Amino acid sequence: MGGNVSKQEEFKFGSYQYGTRPGYHVTSDKVFYTGRVLKGVEPEKFTKLRAGWAKTDTQLFYKGKHLKGADPNTFKFLETGYVIDDNIKKDYPKGVKSKVYRALYNSK
Repeated sequence: MGGNVSKQEEFKFGSYQYGTRPGYHVTSDKVFYTGRVLKGVEPEKFTKLRAGWAKTDTQLFYKGKHLKGADPNTFKFLETGYVIDDNIKKDYPKGVKSKVYRALYNSK
């Protein structure tokens, strides 16, 4: 039984020390999502948003996946619970559900 406790302690230690806890973790030189390094992402340009969303000045992420083609500078959460950016505003002026938005940017 002691082995299980040890694994939990190791995970707890690892989660804070090495960025493996759920969600994003930023160090001075890297950005992680559940322990995986997001390559090419500069920590000083990285911003956590909410509910798995994050961005830099040129990239938008959902749960660590880069949503290619999404506009991080105009992306926003609407009061309706939908999301929108300038790229989809013409076709979806009231925004779309998060799942639809992610599908539009091929990040299922």
